[in-house]
Amino acid sequence: MPGALKKTALQGIREGCCNVCRYHSRRGLGKHIRRKHGKEAWHSAVLAAKDAGVSDAQIGRTLNISFNTLSRLLLEKKGNGSFVGKGDKRVSSLEPKDFVLEQTTVWAFRSRGSWATHNGSYRGNWSPYIPRNAILRYSKKGDTVLDCFAGGGTTAVEALLLGRNFIGYDINPASVALSEKAVAVTLEFAEKKGTVLSASTRTEAGDARMLATTGRNSSDMICTHPPYAGMIKYSSGIEGDLSSLDVDDYIKQMDSVIEVQSRVLRKGGKCVVLIGDRRREKSVVPLGFRLIERYLRKGFELDELVMKRQFNTRSWGLWYNKSVQGRFLLLAHEYLPVFSSGNSQLEMIDLAVTPMRVKFGLKRTGRSEGSFETTSVWKGAERKDVLFNLGRLAGNEPIYTVEKKGEIPIRRIHGSVFLDADWGDRSEEGILKSRRRLASIARRLLEIMDAGSLLGIRSRDMRIGGVLLPAGLLVWKDMERIPGFRLKEIVILDERSEGQAPGDGGNLCISHSYLLIYERS
Repeated sequence: MPGALKKTALQGIREGCCNVCRYHSRRGLGKHIRRKHGKEAWHSAVLAAKDAGVSDAQIGRTLNISFNTLSRLLLEKKGNGSFVGKGDKRVSSLEPKDFVLEQTTVWAFRSRGSWATHNGSYRGNWSPYIPRNAILRYSKKGDTVLDCFAGGGTTAVEALLLGRNFIGYDINPASVALSEKAVAVTLEFAEKKGTVLSASTRTEAGDARMLATTGRNSSDMICTHPPYAGMIKYSSGIEGDLSSLDVDDYIKQMDSVIEVQSRVLRKGGKCVVLIGDRRREKSVVPLGFRLIERYLRKGFELDELVMKRQFNTRSWGLWYNKSVQGRFLLLAHEYLPVFSSGNSQLEMIDLAVTPMRVKFGLKRTGRSEGSFETTSVWKGAERKDVLFNLGRLAGNEPIYTVEKKGEIPIRRIHGSVFLDADWGDRSEEGILKSRRRLASIARRLLEIMDAGSLLGIRSRDMRIGGVLLPAGLLVWKDMERIPGFRLKEIVILDERSEGQAPGDGGNLCISHSYLLIYERS
């Protein structure tokens, strides 16, 4: 759009003025344009405002368009989910200010990152802090980084800035164009500043399930952010676009993606993937656990499992009050598993856990106050806070805790239950015993809990002999074998403290635990 027209569009929407008839309205301008001048004029006004750089929030308020309608309009008219081309951002620096490499398994970036061409205009793209941390930690200069869901080019730009060669694919040619433009603008700015960026970058249109032009063992690292099974559509009418699939079909197609990744990744290379859960009918769909399990079934080994905390997503304002009233949590976490080729932890996950005779008791807790949490990430791991929020989600009914000593009630209990999974001596035998104990307790609770009551199970990832065992995934798999409990929430307990150092062998310090919340059906 020419500069003069951009200025006119920007001034018009900021003043609440119709560009056709000069009608003024700061809150109902979109309704006026659609009623008086037609749908196409309304669409044109929205697109002009976007091209002029008006924020989504202001467009929504002034032109009366919902966020999802805006997304669909841009897919239809521009062919991709990006609100502003990445290359349209004015570059002011090539490096983040005061960057520090992450040392724990909880990554939280309140500022999503705005150096180079990075911005949040491409809907659903990841913060550049994520690929920057992953590339620096798991690759070296001159290595080749592959992103098979390249999107708007975040990984491509970071690989270029960090001296890694880059190969990217995206099934949407419009996204490929955005990625190429982001790289070109970055190179142009670097040249003006006298900075030499010598790494090679190549992004092309391609299906992540095939990657026909990439050879076996050709990539030193995979760093990618696939779509989340129908959460956000990234194209309109492109066959093979995984973003339009439901969960089950998505997992099936991701199997093909994982097989290709296994083929192109060199031995010893790392595969870093960002994936998040979904929500359906006020209950969580554990897309993250399901996808991690598929990687393990394809022969990958899980080296690290990072929890990425989200802040201020576009939909939170809309859903906040609904979440409080409906007693469900806003999803605020994503999973960043780090895989490599090696001995998979699949044997532990597939292990058939048989119940055992176990003694335990239930203790009713008094009502206590705690920090009020509305998202799926809870700060700290104080027991009183966990019990307070579990009680709130349960409708403030009584909370019972499972104790190692005591008697099991013969009659039904009217309340919800909290269980802290005890992983014993951290040996394989100790973990197996703890899992059998958990299965036994859950089956007994099934007999005495009221329908609709909640069972909260707390667990924590652990390393045994250098191998990471994902405790949350283990609990999920074991509970899947017990009909009568429905997974309602997955909560991440952020246990970070000041000055935490890396774990043994240079691994990340495990600084999170899980609270899996089930509803007695």
